[in-house]
Amino acid sequence: MRSHVISDDAFAHMVSQEVKNKASEEERQFLADPQNVHRWLKALSVLLDHLDDQIEEATEDMESDVERYRRLGEDGVTMVAESRHYYEEKIAKIKKFRFYVSRKTSEVERIVERYGSGFVDEEKKLIMCRDAILAHRMYLLSNDIETTPADEALYEALEGVWSFDKIKDEEAVKEEIKKD
Repeated sequence: MRSHVISDDAFAHMVSQEVKNKASEEERQFLADPQNVHRWLKALSVLLDHLDDQIEEATEDMESDVERYRRLGEDGVTMVAESRHYYEEKIAKIKKFRFYVSRKTSEVERIVERYGSGFVDEEKKLIMCRDAILAHRMYLLSNDIETTPADEALYEALEGVWSFDKIKDEEAVKEEIKKD
């Protein structure tokens, strides 16, 4: 899965779920993918801004309600207390979640710093190497060219098997043939 495959809303939801520790392992891996990490950081920043807006709105709503209920005199005293309690709980929950988002933002910033600007470039290099090996293989097949042990070692490397140390030097092979 790549970042361009998923909508911004779905990505933002995934980021929110990850902050709440409700994301699956696959979603966590998707977010940490080199091509997604900058988008992840941006989504966290947008989420922080959104939470700041929610805190500001809830504070303004609380002040407005308290002022309105105070004008009711003694009848509004209970309503002031209930309203204040409701908004203070709401703001506390938002601030708690904001703390976790802020902490996650710091973690993702460290990931970006650790890999630097080459983070995505390294991923692109790996993809290019894989594609080059596959193109080489297709070239040999389409031109009916026999593969060498080095070619076979390249193909095995695509599957995570290192076999270059098993390739014998051409001169060593010639020497073995002469001995026989």
